[in-house]
This record gives sequence, C-alpha cells and structure tokens, in this order.
Amino acid sequence: MIENRQLKELGVITLSANGHSSIINTKAYRIVTLSVGVDATADLTLQVKGATESHQTTDVDLTAAQGLSNRWDYIQVINNEDGSTVDGDTGISPTVATTDDDFEFAINVDGIKRLCLDVSTWTAGGLTAVITLFND
Repeated sequence: MIENRQLKELGVITLSANGHSSIINTKAYRIVTLSVGVDATADLTLQVKGATESHQTTDVDLTAAQGLSNRWDYIQVINNEDGSTVDGDTGISPTVATTDDDFEFAINVDGIKRLCLDVSTWTAGGLTAVITLFND
C-alpha cells in the first residue's frame, strides 16, 4: 500500500574522502531496501551500520566508533540479483567495468532501530544510495 511507504534518498555521495549518510530511523518499518547506483570509476566500500534499542543511557551515535558505551554493528545485506549475502564487516565493493551500474539489496532489520550508510576505502568515483522503508 503506497501510504505505508516512506522514501528517503540519502543523496549523491561524490567524495574525495570517506563519509557517512544521515541516520535513518527504522523503528516503525518491517522492510528496508537499499538501491546503490555507482559511476564507472567507483572504487569504494559501502557498509550499513545498525543499532538496536540498547540499555545505553545515551543515544547510539552511528557516526562514532563502536564500543561498550556506543553499541552498533555492521549489518549484512542480501543482493536481490542472486540472493547472495554480503557480510556487514566486509561491505559492498561494487565492481564496475566501464559503465555505470545499479545494485539492489534487502537489509535485515530484525530488531534494528537505526541505520546509517558508511563509505570507506574511497579512492575514486561516486554513488547514489536510496533507502526505502515500508511495511507492505
């Protein structure tokens, strides 16, 4: 049902350094998808960070280092093309030959309340990442 969908575009990330998206609240949604468009020169790693509601006394900061007082982890994603999984610690490293490409993923959000995308090992290129949250 369209009224249950919420589209959040995280923007075009064209970096000369590593970076991260804004934090997305997934608490009210059962299904989260990730669409990643990369240009032909993309050489980077994209990881999904996630946090449950923990027993912390302060909010989790997905843009800061993880630890006992800041509990989050890298989240596994599932490639919708072939059903393969991408380990959260490894991340998505798009291999693009000579043309722009698009990759579609499902994110398992069982118990996850907040997400953030993190670009690391960037050396070239750019990407657009779109997260869609819905219940149907």
